[in-house]
Amino acid sequence: MAAVREEEFAALQSLLKAPSRDAVRQLCQECFSSPPAGLGPLAERTCPGLAAGPEEAEQLVSALRNLTRHVVYHGLTRAEDILSLFPENFHQNLKNLLTKIILENILPASAGRHGLEGGHQDVFRQHQQNGSP
Repeated sequence: MAAVREEEFAALQSLLKAPSRDAVRQLCQECFSSPPAGLGPLAERTCPGLAAGPEEAEQLVSALRNLTRHVVYHGLTRAEDILSLFPENFHQNLKNLLTKIILENILPASAGRHGLEGGHQDVFRQHQQNGSP
């Protein structure tokens, strides 16, 4: 799986307009679990809450999905490893929030469904086999 691109990190900055941390957490979980075809409707639902246009919302949900899946695919389970993915100039509080959300919500959910023995790469590969790259 390719690294998260610079323009995707730029799109993630839209999360600074989120109404709450819970809204960011919910969006992270939905982006991770949504199939590619589900990203369009998710982006449409995201627009009003972030005061974002359709294109900005689409870029955001795509970037968030790529980030969460990248972390799971590569088995990044330590905060330091996830934090190192972000560019130096990325908003510090948002970087910490996303890392915390991924560690507390995305990784346990993916491991809990499939067992810890198989590792996070197996979780990602199973998503790919189900038509979710």
